[in-house]
Amino acid sequence: MRIIRIRNFIVVLAIGATFTLIGCGRTYSAQIFAMGTFFDIRLFDGSQANLTSIRNEIEEMDRLFDAHENRGNGGLWHLNNHFYVPEGSNATRPTEFLEVDSRLIEIIELGLKYEELTNGYFNIALGRVVNRWKQVIQGEAAFPTDEELESLRESTLSSNIEFSHGNRIRLLNNVQIDLGSIAKGYAALRIKEYLGRNNVRRFLINAGTSTITLGSYVDGSRFNVSIRNPLRLGEFLTRISLQDISISTSADNIQYLEIGNRRYHHIINPFTLRPEQIFHSVSVISDNPLLTDIISTALFSMSLEAGLELHAQLAEIYSLEVLWFGTNQLLTRTDGFRSYET
Repeated sequence: MRIIRIRNFIVVLAIGATFTLIGCGRTYSAQIFAMGTFFDIRLFDGSQANLTSIRNEIEEMDRLFDAHENRGNGGLWHLNNHFYVPEGSNATRPTEFLEVDSRLIEIIELGLKYEELTNGYFNIALGRVVNRWKQVIQGEAAFPTDEELESLRESTLSSNIEFSHGNRIRLLNNVQIDLGSIAKGYAALRIKEYLGRNNVRRFLINAGTSTITLGSYVDGSRFNVSIRNPLRLGEFLTRISLQDISISTSADNIQYLEIGNRRYHHIINPFTLRPEQIFHSVSVISDNPLLTDIISTALFSMSLEAGLELHAQLAEIYSLEVLWFGTNQLLTRTDGFRSYET
C-alpha cells in the first residue's frame, strides 16, 4: 500500500515554523509577504521610518527576484524568459546581453561565488530541474525519468551565465536561474546592513521562519530559539541562545511529497538532479545570514563526511557552526554549535 502525503509552504506556516522564538517583545513591527513567505520584522529600537524603509526594500527585492510573474523589466522573470526558447519552437534565442537591475546582478554573482565555495553543491542555475520536481510535489506531473533529467543537465551549468559591462547579462542553453535558496538570506543581509548604518542594534528579522537574523532583545539580552523536529509537530531538536547572529535551517518538511517513508522535497542535489534522502534538516549559525542560507542548502545534499570536511574548510574563513539531523534520526554537531545550546 502506498501512502502519499503532500505538504506545501503555506501549510507548514500555518501549523508551525522551523524556529520558535520564546518571549519576544516589540516596538515597531511588520509582517510582509514577499518571496513566497512572510518576513516578520521587529525593531526594539529605531523608528517607524526605519520600518518603512525596510518594507520598501523587501518589496522591491520581491519584485526583482520573482521568477514566476512578470513584474516589469530588470527582474528575474524578465531575464529568464527573455532568453528561454521552448523546445520545438522556431523562435531565435536573443544573443545580445540584457541590462537588468544592479541588485539582480549582485545576487547572481554572489550565487556563482558560493557555488565555487561549496564545491558545486550550491547552484542557482537549477531552475528548470527545481520546477520539474515542484510539479511532482504538487501532483501536477509524474516522476522524471533518468533520461529527462539528463536532458536538462546542460541547462544547469553556471557557465551558461555570462556578464558584460555594466549590469548586462546573457543566459545560454535555456538556463533558468532560481534564487529561492539565496533570496531570503540576501534580503536579511541587506536589512541587517541597513540597520547597522542607522545604529539600530536591537531587532529581529524572521525571513520566512527558516532564516532568522538577530540583534539583541528589547532589554539587550539574548534570544532563545528552538529548532523544530521536522518529523514531529511540537517537538524540538534543541534550544539555543543567540545574539547578534543569524541561523538558517534547510529541511524536508517544506514543499514535499511523502510516499511511504520517503520524502521527495524541493532541495535538489546539483549533481544527481534529485532530492537526496540524507538529512531531515541542517541548521547553520553564522554572523552572515546570506552565508547561513546558502551553506544550509549546500550541506543538505552532501554526505555527513563531505559536510564536515566543507565545514572545516570554511571555518578557516568564516565563523560557522552546524547541526545535522539525519534520516537515521541522529544529531551531529560541530564543536562550536554546543556553545549556543541551553
